[in-house]
Amino acid sequence: MSHLAETYLKTELIFSTADGITWGTVADTTKGSVFRPGGALGLLDLEVTSALVVTAWNPLGHEYQVEQNESLQSGLINDLQKLGLTFLPVLGQEPGGGWKEESLLIPNHPELNTFEKVYLLAYKYEQNAIFEITDTTKKVIGVRMRDISGESGYRLLPLGTQSISKDV
Repeated sequence: MSHLAETYLKTELIFSTADGITWGTVADTTKGSVFRPGGALGLLDLEVTSALVVTAWNPLGHEYQVEQNESLQSGLINDLQKLGLTFLPVLGQEPGGGWKEESLLIPNHPELNTFEKVYLLAYKYEQNAIFEITDTTKKVIGVRMRDISGESGYRLLPLGTQSISKDV
């Protein structure tokens, strides 16, 4: 597997409560699932079993200044609001805290075409990939990235026709 694919799969997604207290990561099972009532997000209360994570930070993997990233992220937030999609802040970061990107978690409502809307926004904001998370998996779905597979044989194509995933 390529270095980039491994980096995406190792990305920690850190959730916080409204008062800014860190709740945990997707893989943190000591505090309950993000999808179970009583978990930090209680997404089952929203009748979904998966969520999407997207950011506008660092388009095409190029490192931008914080101010530029914040402006892009504001645009993404405005677009999500115009589409009527709900979202929660999440921090995507390298294990150990190397790089960090402010991101957004969007409950995936298939009947509202949430996936397609988020995918197209990720494309608009020149993101290589988005995440889809469930209780047990974190899937990396290619958006503008053509091939992150290296020797693994996985190939990510537009509209997520294939993806790579990891049990959490």
